[in-house]
Amino acid sequence: MMRRVKTLSKQDILLILTIAGVIVGVVGGGLLRYLNPNEEVRKFIGFPGELFMNMLKAMILPLIVASLISVGWDHVRKTGEKSCAILCPHHSSCSPGLIIFCIVMGIVISRLGKQARPLAKFFMALDAVITRMVLIVMWFGPIGIPSLIACKMLEVYDLMATAQTLAMFILTVVLGLAIQCFVTLPLIYFIGTRQNPYVFLRGLGQAVLTALGTSSSAASLPVTFRCLEELGVDSRVTKFVLPVGAMVNMDGTALYEATASIFIAQLNGMDLSFGQVLTVSITATLASIGAASIPSAGLVTMMIVLTALGLPVNDISLIIAIDWFL
Repeated sequence: MMRRVKTLSKQDILLILTIAGVIVGVVGGGLLRYLNPNEEVRKFIGFPGELFMNMLKAMILPLIVASLISVGWDHVRKTGEKSCAILCPHHSSCSPGLIIFCIVMGIVISRLGKQARPLAKFFMALDAVITRMVLIVMWFGPIGIPSLIACKMLEVYDLMATAQTLAMFILTVVLGLAIQCFVTLPLIYFIGTRQNPYVFLRGLGQAVLTALGTSSSAASLPVTFRCLEELGVDSRVTKFVLPVGAMVNMDGTALYEATASIFIAQLNGMDLSFGQVLTVSITATLASIGAASIPSAGLVTMMIVLTALGLPVNDISLIIAIDWFL
């Protein structure tokens, strides 16, 4: 038994503690509803969660800046001017000022070569430091998450209606991800190669299971490399595409953040126009690029999307309760 415990990775332990925190928050919040605590007691209960949220908020700006500048520099450095021409139009037409500035700055740093190499190394190091800091902050989750959930349960008037709404949210996200994985991506593969995409997907089974188990695209990279090598994909392609894709190609995160933002807007009685839904979709896509390829980092960038809509970021506590599952 002790040997099995020792083989658990830090990510496994964090996931177990997070799930335990969710259970404690739900049970504790349900029991506290019967006691009907006053406002001061509610603030005391929610204080650890508020600290946790403030730490997450503090990560937003450095995470976005360091990640996007590093991606812009590394992408152009490895692929040259052609990729610069591809990357820039994709973002420049609709991105917020900060995101476009960071991407362009990374590209310019790459074009300057040796002259700007110290600055490039600084942002690469900063990206690594911020990623580690996000991981450290996430270890406070098992303390902050029960506080947030319990406090939110005390504020919710109709608990059963909220639970039903959350169930519909989970169903919507899972359905969206299923369409992306089994319809959209295979269709793109078929159009590009004229081959059966599901045979290719079958060869990636171990990589998919690793990604599901670790909730991290970065952690599954070594397995993905091996799977693609066995499928006969050129190693020169995989060595470039996979690391960049682990940082930039966050389709699931973008879908999840957009759906969560619309869900929170509906909870607050806000009817979104077509323009606002479009804004949410674009902002979620761009914000997901800056999401570190570690578990639950999307919760940090989700705050950017909520801020763009003028929605309270504290409502993320409802999403945290089910984030470990999605």
